[in-house]
Amino acid sequence: MNHAPLRILTGAAALVLSVSLLTSAAVPVRSLPAASGEETVLARPSLQDPDTLARAVACQSLSYYRPELLDRYLAYGAFWPELSPEDVVTRVNIGLDGTFYGDVSQAEEPESLSVLVNKYHPLPDGYVPRLHSLPARYAPSGGSLAPAAAAAFMRMADAAREDGITLYSVSAYRSYSYQDSLYRRYTAQDGVEADTYSARPGFSEHQTGLAIDLGEDVPDLDFIRPSFPDSGACGAFRRAAARYGFLQRYCREKEALTGIAAEPWHFRYVGAPHAQLMEEHGLCLEEYVPFLEVSPRLCRLGSGRTARVSRLPCPSAVLELEPPAGCWQLSGDNCGGFILTVWEGEP
Repeated sequence: MNHAPLRILTGAAALVLSVSLLTSAAVPVRSLPAASGEETVLARPSLQDPDTLARAVACQSLSYYRPELLDRYLAYGAFWPELSPEDVVTRVNIGLDGTFYGDVSQAEEPESLSVLVNKYHPLPDGYVPRLHSLPARYAPSGGSLAPAAAAAFMRMADAAREDGITLYSVSAYRSYSYQDSLYRRYTAQDGVEADTYSARPGFSEHQTGLAIDLGEDVPDLDFIRPSFPDSGACGAFRRAAARYGFLQRYCREKEALTGIAAEPWHFRYVGAPHAQLMEEHGLCLEEYVPFLEVSPRLCRLGSGRTARVSRLPCPSAVLELEPPAGCWQLSGDNCGGFILTVWEGEP
């Protein structure tokens, strides 16, 4: 194995890749989860292959490329050759080349509105958020949410009712023990297939107090998989959700990223500028941090104000920040950095 840097000339510029040149058989890098519960071992391809070399150059040209992850980019790109370099780097940066529930990184700021909780990012043991109980007119079977999420949901529900749309919360905050009982019930019923639609305890967004399952006002309301079609009242509600800070968390076209089958009834509160940006650009929460790494983003809010959202990397234990003028918010992103939101204009 040769550890010498490889210098690649592209026009007048020289890109230096400090990588291992493999001349022997492929070496395992990471394992990918499969629907069957078995793992697929990714192999590190050789940089002597022209296609692999071209992929390495394409990855390094991206502003959010991380040199220490090059081997993983190449292995993942070889496994999914139909993906663009941008998609490969994005997915590896957020750990999607790892094993579900195996390669995990605990959420460091679980109270953050942008906290990423999924099969790679569990909540801290024993975490319980601050909660606000939802009145019966919004949650007939009871329920609670984090205060900001509760306030936004009630505003959204009130606005919908003015338009003749009545929707209820069928499931909001869940304790660790309740999520554990649900997961055990589903695995007893469906075996490993349950992992495609139910999160294990500690890995569920419902434990943050920021997630809510919604259902139509119908006589036989299903509290497990409520009806929430794309058309009619539910479709209108979904299209308005981002203005109130909510997004549909699990979409069919994002199943490979979220690890959860489509749930049209499951919404997550992240705050208005973030939900609107994700909605406008067709992103799920897993894609949001890599999206912000490229450049700061502007979002025009319904109030007429503008929000500027950017990501601040924090490679050390201390982030040095000169406070911006006006109203601003800083929240952790679970990926070694912070999301800075600055509101411009009069409230």
